[in-house]
Amino acid sequence: MITENTTIYAKWIALSYNIHFDTNGGTPIEDTVVFYNSYINRPVNPHKNGYLFGGWFKNPNFTIIWNFENDVITANTTLYAKWISPDCTVHFETTGGTTINDTVVLYNNYINRPANPHKNGYLFDGWFKDPNFTIVWNFENDVITDNTTLYAKWIPVTAIHNEKKNEVIVYPVPTYNILHIKGVGFTMFELFDLSGKQVLKGRISESSTTTAVEMSSVKPGQYAILLSSRTGEKAIFKIIKK
Repeated sequence: MITENTTIYAKWIALSYNIHFDTNGGTPIEDTVVFYNSYINRPVNPHKNGYLFGGWFKNPNFTIIWNFENDVITANTTLYAKWISPDCTVHFETTGGTTINDTVVLYNNYINRPANPHKNGYLFDGWFKDPNFTIVWNFENDVITDNTTLYAKWIPVTAIHNEKKNEVIVYPVPTYNILHIKGVGFTMFELFDLSGKQVLKGRISESSTTTAVEMSSVKPGQYAILLSSRTGEKAIFKIIKK
Protein backbone atom coordinates (compact mmCIF):
# COMPACT_ATOMS: atom_id res chain seq x y z
CA MET A 1 0.00 0.00 0.00
CA ILE A 2 1.40 3.38 -1.04
CA THR A 3 1.36 6.01 1.72
CA GLU A 4 3.63 8.65 0.17
CA ASN A 5 5.32 9.57 -3.09
CA THR A 6 7.29 6.47 -4.10
CA THR A 7 9.73 5.52 -6.88
CA ILE A 8 9.71 1.91 -8.01
CA TYR A 9 12.77 0.64 -9.86
CA ALA A 10 12.63 -1.93 -12.61
CA LYS A 11 15.18 -4.73 -12.62
CA TRP A 12 16.29 -6.06 -15.97
CA ILE A 13 17.77 -9.47 -16.75
CA ALA A 14 19.66 -9.91 -19.99
CA LEU A 15 17.98 -12.41 -22.26
CA SER A 16 21.32 -13.81 -23.38
CA TYR A 17 24.91 -14.12 -22.19
CA ASN A 18 28.26 -14.66 -23.84
CA ILE A 19 30.22 -17.87 -23.19
CA HIS A 20 33.97 -17.77 -23.77
CA PHE A 21 36.03 -20.97 -23.99
CA ASP A 22 39.60 -20.36 -22.81
CA THR A 23 41.50 -23.29 -24.36
CA ASN A 24 44.82 -22.44 -22.63
CA GLY A 25 46.94 -22.90 -25.73
CA GLY A 26 44.73 -25.49 -27.37
CA THR A 27 42.84 -25.16 -30.64
CA PRO A 28 40.42 -22.21 -30.42
CA ILE A 29 36.68 -22.58 -29.89
CA GLU A 30 34.35 -19.78 -30.90
CA ASP A 31 32.37 -17.94 -28.24
CA THR A 32 28.70 -18.77 -28.05
CA VAL A 33 25.58 -16.97 -26.82
CA VAL A 34 22.90 -18.66 -24.73
CA PHE A 35 19.73 -17.51 -23.00
CA TYR A 36 19.55 -16.79 -19.29
CA ASN A 37 19.17 -19.91 -17.11
CA SER A 38 19.93 -22.21 -20.05
CA TYR A 39 22.39 -25.06 -20.50
CA ILE A 40 25.47 -24.88 -22.74
CA ASN A 41 25.94 -27.41 -25.50
CA ARG A 42 29.21 -29.24 -24.92
CA PRO A 43 31.66 -28.12 -27.63
CA VAL A 44 33.94 -30.47 -29.54
CA ASN A 45 37.03 -31.11 -27.42
CA PRO A 46 40.00 -28.88 -28.31
CA HIS A 47 43.46 -30.31 -29.05
CA LYS A 48 46.94 -29.43 -27.82
CA ASN A 49 50.14 -31.10 -29.00
CA GLY A 50 51.60 -33.41 -26.36
CA TYR A 51 48.64 -33.20 -23.96
CA LEU A 52 45.35 -34.91 -23.15
CA PHE A 53 42.21 -32.82 -22.71
CA GLY A 54 41.08 -32.90 -19.07
CA GLY A 55 37.70 -31.17 -19.24
CA TRP A 56 36.15 -27.72 -18.79
CA PHE A 57 36.41 -25.87 -15.48
CA LYS A 58 34.75 -22.83 -13.92
CA ASN A 59 38.02 -21.34 -12.67
CA PRO A 60 41.61 -21.06 -13.99
CA ASN A 61 42.91 -23.16 -11.07
CA PHE A 62 40.83 -26.14 -12.29
CA THR A 63 39.22 -26.88 -8.94
CA ILE A 64 35.52 -26.70 -9.98
CA ILE A 65 34.46 -28.65 -13.04
CA TRP A 66 31.63 -27.41 -15.29
CA ASN A 67 28.77 -29.90 -15.40
CA PHE A 68 27.08 -29.63 -18.79
CA GLU A 69 24.11 -31.69 -17.59
CA ASN A 70 23.34 -29.59 -14.48
CA ASP A 71 25.00 -26.14 -14.64
CA VAL A 72 23.11 -23.23 -16.23
CA ILE A 73 24.20 -19.80 -17.38
CA THR A 74 23.23 -16.77 -15.28
CA ALA A 75 25.94 -14.32 -16.40
CA ASN A 76 28.68 -13.85 -18.97
CA THR A 77 30.92 -16.86 -18.37
CA THR A 78 34.44 -18.08 -19.17
CA LEU A 79 35.21 -21.81 -19.11
CA TYR A 80 38.81 -23.02 -18.83
CA ALA A 81 40.28 -26.05 -20.58
CA LYS A 82 42.48 -28.29 -18.43
CA TRP A 83 45.38 -30.16 -20.05
CA ILE A 84 47.06 -33.30 -18.73
CA SER A 85 50.51 -34.51 -19.68
CA PRO A 86 50.20 -38.09 -21.02
CA ASP A 87 53.54 -39.00 -19.42
CA CYS A 88 53.61 -39.22 -15.63
CA THR A 89 56.76 -39.82 -13.56
CA VAL A 90 56.59 -42.29 -10.69
CA HIS A 91 59.24 -41.86 -7.98
CA PHE A 92 59.94 -44.68 -5.53
CA GLU A 93 61.02 -43.20 -2.19
CA THR A 94 62.82 -46.09 -0.50
CA THR A 95 63.47 -44.10 2.71
CA GLY A 96 66.99 -45.38 3.17
CA GLY A 97 66.66 -48.62 1.23
CA THR A 98 68.33 -49.59 -2.03
CA THR A 99 67.55 -47.20 -4.87
CA ILE A 100 64.83 -47.89 -7.43
CA ASN A 101 64.92 -45.81 -10.60
CA ASP A 102 62.01 -43.52 -11.44
CA THR A 103 59.69 -44.78 -14.15
CA VAL A 104 57.45 -43.03 -16.66
CA VAL A 105 53.95 -44.35 -17.38
CA LEU A 106 51.10 -43.09 -19.51
CA TYR A 107 48.24 -41.24 -17.84
CA ASN A 108 45.54 -43.54 -16.37
CA ASN A 109 47.75 -46.64 -16.60
CA TYR A 110 48.96 -49.16 -14.03
CA ILE A 111 52.52 -49.34 -12.62
CA ASN A 112 54.53 -52.51 -12.86
CA ARG A 113 55.46 -53.64 -9.36
CA PRO A 114 59.25 -53.12 -8.94
CA ALA A 115 61.57 -55.62 -7.27
CA ASN A 116 61.48 -55.12 -3.51
CA PRO A 117 64.21 -52.82 -2.18
CA HIS A 118 66.49 -53.86 0.70
CA LYS A 119 67.56 -52.11 3.89
CA ASN A 120 69.98 -53.48 6.46
CA GLY A 121 68.17 -54.61 9.59
CA TYR A 122 64.67 -54.10 8.15
CA LEU A 123 61.97 -56.05 6.35
CA PHE A 124 60.18 -54.43 3.41
CA ASP A 125 56.47 -53.98 4.18
CA GLY A 126 55.04 -52.59 0.95
CA TRP A 127 54.51 -49.37 -1.03
CA PHE A 128 52.29 -46.58 0.30
CA LYS A 129 50.72 -43.46 -1.21
CA ASP A 130 51.74 -41.24 1.70
CA PRO A 131 54.85 -40.80 3.88
CA ASN A 132 52.82 -41.70 6.98
CA PHE A 133 52.09 -45.16 5.53
CA THR A 134 48.34 -44.97 5.97
CA ILE A 135 47.18 -45.77 2.40
CA VAL A 136 48.72 -48.75 0.63
CA TRP A 137 49.26 -48.62 -3.16
CA ASN A 138 47.30 -51.37 -4.91
CA PHE A 139 49.22 -52.39 -8.03
CA GLU A 140 46.23 -54.34 -9.36
CA ASN A 141 43.68 -51.50 -9.05
CA ASP A 142 45.37 -48.11 -8.68
CA VAL A 143 46.23 -46.11 -11.80
CA ILE A 144 48.49 -43.11 -12.33
CA THR A 145 46.79 -39.77 -13.00
CA ASP A 146 49.65 -37.39 -12.14
CA ASN A 147 53.32 -37.36 -11.16
CA THR A 148 53.40 -39.69 -8.15
CA THR A 149 55.70 -40.62 -5.27
CA LEU A 150 55.35 -44.01 -3.58
CA TYR A 151 56.88 -44.59 -0.13
CA ALA A 152 58.54 -47.81 1.07
CA LYS A 153 57.57 -48.96 4.56
CA TRP A 154 60.09 -50.85 6.69
CA ILE A 155 59.75 -53.06 9.76
CA PRO A 156 62.84 -53.42 12.00
CA VAL A 157 63.94 -57.05 12.20
CA THR A 158 64.32 -56.58 15.95
CA ALA A 159 60.71 -55.43 16.30
CA ILE A 160 59.26 -58.92 16.45
CA HIS A 161 55.51 -58.58 16.80
CA ASN A 162 52.84 -61.23 16.42
CA GLU A 163 49.29 -60.02 16.00
CA LYS A 164 48.16 -63.68 16.01
CA LYS A 165 50.91 -65.11 18.20
CA ASN A 166 48.51 -67.50 19.90
CA GLU A 167 47.24 -68.87 16.59
CA VAL A 168 50.46 -69.80 14.77
CA ILE A 169 53.69 -71.64 15.58
CA VAL A 170 56.92 -71.76 13.54
CA TYR A 171 59.15 -74.73 14.42
CA PRO A 172 61.68 -76.21 14.93
CA VAL A 173 64.12 -73.51 16.00
CA PRO A 174 66.88 -74.09 15.16
CA THR A 175 65.85 -75.77 11.92
CA TYR A 176 67.76 -77.87 9.42
CA ASN A 177 65.99 -78.82 6.17
CA ILE A 178 62.27 -78.40 6.90
CA LEU A 179 60.54 -75.53 8.69
CA HIS A 180 56.92 -76.01 9.75
CA ILE A 181 54.31 -73.26 9.95
CA LYS A 182 51.38 -74.46 12.03
CA GLY A 183 48.17 -72.48 12.39
CA VAL A 184 45.42 -70.84 10.36
CA GLY A 185 44.76 -67.34 9.05
CA PHE A 186 48.01 -66.64 7.20
CA THR A 187 48.33 -67.13 3.44
CA MET A 188 51.92 -66.12 2.58
CA PHE A 189 55.41 -66.35 4.05
CA GLU A 190 58.60 -64.42 3.24
CA LEU A 191 62.02 -65.35 4.62
CA PHE A 192 64.58 -62.53 5.02
CA ASP A 193 68.18 -62.47 6.12
CA LEU A 194 69.14 -59.85 8.68
CA SER A 195 70.19 -57.41 5.95
CA GLY A 196 66.57 -57.32 4.80
CA LYS A 197 67.17 -59.36 1.63
CA GLN A 198 64.37 -61.74 0.72
CA VAL A 199 65.61 -65.34 0.56
CA LEU A 200 62.40 -67.35 0.14
CA LYS A 201 58.76 -66.59 -0.60
CA GLY A 202 55.76 -68.88 -0.82
CA ARG A 203 52.14 -69.64 -0.08
CA ILE A 204 50.82 -71.04 3.19
CA SER A 205 48.27 -73.82 2.81
CA GLU A 206 44.71 -72.77 3.58
CA SER A 207 43.41 -76.35 3.46
CA SER A 208 45.84 -77.70 6.05
CA THR A 209 46.85 -76.49 9.50
CA THR A 210 50.56 -77.12 8.81
CA THR A 211 52.77 -75.96 5.90
CA ALA A 212 56.23 -77.45 5.39
CA VAL A 213 58.88 -75.07 3.99
CA GLU A 214 61.94 -76.61 2.28
CA MET A 215 65.02 -74.97 3.81
CA SER A 216 67.86 -77.09 2.43
CA SER A 217 68.90 -74.37 -0.05
CA VAL A 218 69.10 -71.70 2.70
CA LYS A 219 72.55 -70.97 4.07
CA PRO A 220 73.12 -71.38 7.83
CA GLY A 221 72.48 -68.22 9.82
CA GLN A 222 69.81 -66.09 11.48
CA TYR A 223 66.68 -65.13 9.58
CA ALA A 224 63.28 -63.50 10.05
CA ILE A 225 60.14 -65.07 8.61
CA LEU A 226 57.22 -62.74 7.90
CA LEU A 227 53.71 -64.22 7.74
CA SER A 228 50.89 -62.26 6.09
CA SER A 229 47.12 -62.74 5.90
CA ARG A 230 44.67 -61.66 3.23
CA THR A 231 43.39 -58.94 5.55
CA GLY A 232 46.82 -57.41 6.18
CA GLU A 233 47.62 -59.00 9.55
CA LYS A 234 51.28 -59.91 10.03
CA ALA A 235 53.49 -61.93 12.32
CA ILE A 236 57.32 -62.06 12.39
CA PHE A 237 59.46 -64.81 13.88
CA LYS A 238 63.21 -65.08 14.24
CA ILE A 239 64.63 -68.44 13.22
CA ILE A 240 68.09 -70.03 13.09
CA LYS A 241 69.09 -72.22 10.16
CA LYS A 242 71.74 -74.87 10.95
